[in-house]
Amino acid sequence: MQDSEGDLKLFTVAGHQASTLVDTGWIPPGAEGDPFRLRAASANRRLGTRQRTLDLGGRSLEVLNLVGWGTSTLTNADLQSAGKVILNETTEGDGTIPRRSAAWLEGPGVTTFLLPIGHYEDRQLESVHIVIWQNRPVRDLLGFFLAGQPRPPYTYAAVDAADAVGVDLPIVRVRLVALDTAGRPLPNAYALAVGLDPPSPAQYLFDDDGRGTMRIAREHIPIAQAGLGRFAVEIHWQDAGQDCNSPAQFIIVQKQ
Repeated sequence: MQDSEGDLKLFTVAGHQASTLVDTGWIPPGAEGDPFRLRAASANRRLGTRQRTLDLGGRSLEVLNLVGWGTSTLTNADLQSAGKVILNETTEGDGTIPRRSAAWLEGPGVTTFLLPIGHYEDRQLESVHIVIWQNRPVRDLLGFFLAGQPRPPYTYAAVDAADAVGVDLPIVRVRLVALDTAGRPLPNAYALAVGLDPPSPAQYLFDDDGRGTMRIAREHIPIAQAGLGRFAVEIHWQDAGQDCNSPAQFIIVQKQ
């Protein structure tokens, strides 16, 4: 299995990716490996020999692949020469699944949307993995999709959950996404922070995959009420040579 960042290097046999249930050479010999062999055989009996089909009567079924990132996730395991395994955590995941492990899915009828995990203006909670659908971008996307309505551009901003409440943290990270209706990066996209004190003219650019990160000094976020600071994020892009922008999205953080 590979993605744009290279070989995922999971279980390989003769240089090719293999299922851990299909090729069981990784299981230790003897009694130590017996529990693993029994479970692999049981899973293969229940699932491996069945052919599962879905008759759509000639119709197609679109797959929306939602990929979260922005919260602490185990994303890498390094096997040292002495046999020690070192586990590494980054924010490149949704709390359970690393972004790379979900973003590789592709093919006809598959559309991938990247989702910033964090606090949104209408939900000051972090919704990860199993409740990922509770995040505003997913609810909006599914609302248009299930209603059979045309989808608008997919532009969102979420503040890092730790930065939102960490009053002693000097920098606030805001994760951004700017994608079109097919999950592709919007052309010439950039973001602005509006309402800072002093005002900032900086334009925050997006990466090739449509993601971006805005770093704002907490001291420049004005207090709105009851110790909460607030500013707005605008995402701009071009469509057929015309300048477009998203509605302002408010970022709310604790100041004291």
